Amino acid sequence: ARGLWVSGDFFSVLGLVPLRGRLLGRADDIRGCAPGGVVISHAYWRQRFGARADVIGTVMAVNATPVTIVGVSPAGFRGTLQVGDGPLVTVPLSLRATLERSPGYGQADNWWVLMMARLPDGTAEPAVRAALESSFRQSAAEGNAALTNADLPRLELLPGSRGQIEVRNSAREPLQIIAAIVGVVLLVSCATVANLLPARGRARAREMAVRVAIGAPRAGG
Repeated sequence: ARGLWVSGDFFSVLGLVPLRGRLLGRADDIRGCAPGGVVISHAYWRQRFGARADVIGTVMAVNATPVTIVGVSPAGFRGTLQVGDGPLVTVPLSLRATLERSPGYGQADNWWVLMMARLPDGTAEPAVRAALESSFRQSAAEGNAALTNADLPRLELLPGSRGQIEVRNSAREPLQIIAAIVGVVLLVSCATVANLLPARGRARAREMAVRVAIGAPRAGG
């Protein structure tokens, strides 16, 4: 089953309401909190557990480690990642050290967390970027001491209404080039047709004159 590590305020920032039980909260975001709780998707609840009403409190295994189902996410929720990449099981980040014994994920130069935030009403985007830029660049410098100040990455704020879609961003430029080529071909085709119509009209000018002279309709019979 596809899973997703999230911080404790993941669901609250998105403004979601659980279908059953509860969603993850900040109390689940404390390392070593017990028992480990996870949220399953509506699709997984129906597929794996037959839409059982008593699914809350059920113990299941994630990476061979028992965890407890504390909630079911709403039916329309498909995650915040790529299209078709919705998680079936949502797990708090506090459990990662227990469930995934990977030595590299905690290193400062290993960037793997995707961040999403909700701006308060009336908050200007430039002010938010300026407030976060300093901490962001400092974190990047601490993670890789070889980077010069000019090489440090910069913070960019993107709209999250369509999710954190990396494929769209990487495919945008090639698709724009293809669209431009298609537009040029279409323009050339239209110009060719436009040039052919007057030429056809000139070729039939004598025929039209004769038709008008004898009172025949312009259209051929």
